[in-house]
Amino acid sequence: MNPMEWLKAAYEAFGVPHPKLSLLVVAIAGAITFGAGWMLLGHMVIRDRAAKAQTLQTVPASGAATTSGDSSPAVSGNGNTITYEQPSSDSSKKKTPPK
Repeated sequence: MNPMEWLKAAYEAFGVPHPKLSLLVVAIAGAITFGAGWMLLGHMVIRDRAAKAQTLQTVPASGAATTSGDSSPAVSGNGNTITYEQPSSDSSKKKTPPK
């Protein structure tokens, strides 16, 4: 039997003799169904956000940064955070000016 036929038979049995009570029952059933669906969607969004955050945390870092030139920063990161570092100044590499 067609679902609309079932609903029509239910309305003829309960809705015609008790229109206000049947409307109240259908409204409550609809509200419960809508609320359950809304909560289910909320749980799905929370689960998806947690999975996305976990994926973003597992992105490997780009590795050791290299730089060239005077005072040029070394840039490294993992896609979400970027670190700017000045190259370490090695005093043995610097030449002292002649006297």
